[in-house]
Amino acid sequence: MKHGHEKADERNLALHRLALRKFRQDPAGSKTKILALLDRWSALPHLKRQAPLLDAWRKILELPPEQVEAEILNDESQQLRQCSPLGVLISPEERFAVYRDLSRT
Repeated sequence: MKHGHEKADERNLALHRLALRKFRQDPAGSKTKILALLDRWSALPHLKRQAPLLDAWRKILELPPEQVEAEILNDESQQLRQCSPLGVLISPEERFAVYRDLSRT
């Protein structure tokens, strides 16, 4: 049975896989939504310390779509996934479905 951080990492990775499927379906529209969210986050004073991560996301979004996925899902990107704007691509219903599916495993 998985606990704590391991379970949270599994859920986070599943949500990112879902968001990346949606990103592949509409890269331009997805990128527009993600960049708008990054702009809003960058304007928030309490997120100023996150600026390097937000900038890293912007750089990733400059890559071709297939490289975006590889970059986000690699093991070194766990910190990026913890400060991720990709949630803007997922509906609440889709998010709860991922939670439900993972609770069954």
